[in-house]
Amino acid sequence: MFQPDIPPQTRPTISVVIVARNAENHAGDALDSLVRQSLRPDQVVFYDDGSDDDTLAAARRFLTILPGLEVIDGKKQIGIAAARNRANQRATSDYIAVLDADDMLAPNALEVYSTCLSKDEGTDLLYADTVVFTDDPEKGRARHYPAFDSPSAAIRKTLSHPIIPFKHSSMIYRRRAIEDAGGYDESLPIKIDIELFLRFQAAGLKVRKLDHNTSFHRKHHRQVSAKRISGIWAYAKLVAAYELNPFCRAFFIACRIPSELLKMLVEYKISLFQRIRRVGGKFERPSRSEASVSRPALLASSRQGSEAGSAADPRTSASPAAVSRKLPVSNQISTRPAKQWTRDSV
Repeated sequence: MFQPDIPPQTRPTISVVIVARNAENHAGDALDSLVRQSLRPDQVVFYDDGSDDDTLAAARRFLTILPGLEVIDGKKQIGIAAARNRANQRATSDYIAVLDADDMLAPNALEVYSTCLSKDEGTDLLYADTVVFTDDPEKGRARHYPAFDSPSAAIRKTLSHPIIPFKHSSMIYRRRAIEDAGGYDESLPIKIDIELFLRFQAAGLKVRKLDHNTSFHRKHHRQVSAKRISGIWAYAKLVAAYELNPFCRAFFIACRIPSELLKMLVEYKISLFQRIRRVGGKFERPSRSEASVSRPALLASSRQGSEAGSAADPRTSASPAAVSRKLPVSNQISTRPAKQWTRDSV
């Protein structure tokens, strides 16, 4: 496996933390993307938040081929924020790279993270670009996120824009920094990544932007559409905490409600096209097995087709991660000067 030309004593160690719930169809792809990294992760923590499907079984199949993998059975559902906090507590590396169970890391993501962080050891949070896809990452759409001149600009842009200016799975932060910050806010049912980003900015921590696609973000029917209403409440709470101008608060919330409802309709449309198919001029719902081929099913098929006595390797089964490639994008860090955030700086 290729290792970047960085002295081991100066290269920061990286733990990849994945939290999953009912992700049997995608968890294997997320872990497979770690197997294929150009720089192996120092540790992988996979936390199952009380799934009632075969998510744990899908993750445990990688124990023999992904060094440093720890699979944790959370037993019961405690929510995404609490689950991420429990998982982060098991991390031992200098930095924690976030990966959602339905996303994938680009093949050179950890190598790029390591190179950038080794050049600036003071970075507390690094966020990068992503590729958004539905079925095939090769046909995905690259999404570039902005850098900010100051923490106050980052806060206002994040609160005012309908699309958040980062992706959780394209984020890596210093373990000590998130521990000192108190972890994710467990009072929020959703938007915990936004709250953490705003809190890092408000605290004046060093947040940097990396101009590189480091993740593949999957859009699918099991995402947060059903939580959009609670998301409006969570957003209002964030605005109240981080936007100091009362007129801006009212304006942001008034604009956000129709924005969230529109997102819900768009996600419902995506769900509709993924759940049904047109046959003979009418829609029919496909069977569960036809609708999506899960990683366990692919592994079972691989085992049946292999010779007697041979061990199945999850990496040999077809998956979106298997066809992911390095994208022709720059590998530059935005290093605009940041100012300490104060109540008068917004």
